[in-house]
Amino acid sequence: MKILVLLPCLFFPFLAFAQPILINEIAWMGSSVEGVDANQWWRYEWVELYNNADTVGMVDGWMLELYRDKLDFRIPLKGAIEPKGYFLIGASEKIKNLNLNYANLAGKFVNSGQKIVLKNSAGEIVDEVDPVRSEASNGVDATKGWPAGDNETKRTMERVAGTVPATWQTSRDSGGTPKAQNSSGAAAKLMAQKLSFPGKLSFNSKAVALKPSETKKDISMSSDEESQDLFNSTGLVALVLALGSSAAAVLLRRRLSRV
Repeated sequence: MKILVLLPCLFFPFLAFAQPILINEIAWMGSSVEGVDANQWWRYEWVELYNNADTVGMVDGWMLELYRDKLDFRIPLKGAIEPKGYFLIGASEKIKNLNLNYANLAGKFVNSGQKIVLKNSAGEIVDEVDPVRSEASNGVDATKGWPAGDNETKRTMERVAGTVPATWQTSRDSGGTPKAQNSSGAAAKLMAQKLSFPGKLSFNSKAVALKPSETKKDISMSSDEESQDLFNSTGLVALVLALGSSAAAVLLRRRLSRV
């Protein structure tokens, strides 16, 4: 009986050690706010948590810490996150749908990169943005540059769904996806195109890591390129079907000749 209980943990370890609350999206570059001049958008920074559990997650007494060489800043958290829900921490009430308005956050995310640590009320690390320790990071060190996001277009840094340790991508649209599902398809689309665009992906045993420049290239792909990709895929399917039909015809002729 014990063996039956342990088997799922051996083959699907993420089921046994799934992290319930994750750092999900970061607007380290700030975000556009209606009625505010664009040269002031850098003040409107935010970070989003996601509750991956089927139960309510309480964050009372939790801390979100920002580091470079040492602790830069600490944000005390409080409140609850609904099952499969989001929790938005922002620097101003002008940012829509905030769960926690913390004015001192304004300008605290350093554009050159930082380590972010989420701790529970017992001081234990629940999640962190520290790509230099992640196999899925291609050796990117957050303290030497964020692994995703765009300061000029205000596209946020999003976690690719289901990746632990985290793999990050640049959001498809300016402003990202606060309180909503992250941009879908960016990672999967690049994987599907690996034959058409060789060398664009880096594989490891845990996840696919996307470099910021490659993610942006995927976003800016023209419709002509997408159409050509579809044409190539359709042609390949047609070729396989044709070969299968030819093989079947040969076998049929051989059977008939023996009768």
